[in-house]
Amino acid sequence: MVGNVFSPWYASSRAEASARGARANPLEHCTMNVALYGPRATTWALTERGASEVSRGPSHLSLGASSLRWERGELHIELREKTSPFPSLIPGRIVGRVRVIPTVQHGAPQALDPAGRHLWWAVAPLCRVEVELTEPSLRWSGTGYHDANAGDAALEDDFHGWDWSRADVDGRPVILYDATLRDGRRTRSRLARRYQPDGSAELIELPSEHPLGRTRWGISRGTRCDRGARAKVARTLEDAPFYARSVLSTSLLGSRVHAMHESVDLDRFASSWVRFLIPFRMRRGA
Repeated sequence: MVGNVFSPWYASSRAEASARGARANPLEHCTMNVALYGPRATTWALTERGASEVSRGPSHLSLGASSLRWERGELHIELREKTSPFPSLIPGRIVGRVRVIPTVQHGAPQALDPAGRHLWWAVAPLCRVEVELTEPSLRWSGTGYHDANAGDAALEDDFHGWDWSRADVDGRPVILYDATLRDGRRTRSRLARRYQPDGSAELIELPSEHPLGRTRWGISRGTRCDRGARAKVARTLEDAPFYARSVLSTSLLGSRVHAMHESVDLDRFASSWVRFLIPFRMRRGA
């Protein structure tokens, strides 16, 4: 992230700069987030770095000792990250390589709000992913997904929150976005797309709304699935005060599938007590 949207330090910098009639420098708040989920343990890294540790160009981005680069149509990621200070007081490391090979690519970003201040781009809705780590020692390959976001305002300025999910339905990724805008009327911004092998995006009829229940932190989760079908949480991967990441068992377009899902509560994120807690999962580098 170039301009870490979930950073309490970036939020403070933006507030201080705004009071002077200026803008905070996003390059002073950049981070690489790495999360590994195993059957018995989770490993998490999130270190925010200043501009002196950032290098970027049209096809590369370096954050400290970690980097991303596009090379011959593939995204190569080099990881050298320390794990976060919580729950373990002794940090470990995540070291290795990730190779992302797009098999379906999409060519244009999508505005998530009427003013176009927040853009989302499903760069490669379907990928081949190869992971080879030395710390911890593991290898994995399978299908994946690559997207990007950009914005001219803080997320909490324009959204109350959202539910997002992605599923692979017979080799055609389906992505659902259901955001609630901070416009005084709590307007919903809904998006439902199925991506074809040539990268074209087909708008599909919005599936039926389906509640998923609250997390242990009280975050409300919801999704959409086929009418008359049932969606349920197969596993909660992240359960944080303002964010939840889950694996769903659901039904879309007549197929029973697993989906990656996230819920974000930006009202909760904007609260002072949550911003006090965030540094327990995030470190600030040199």
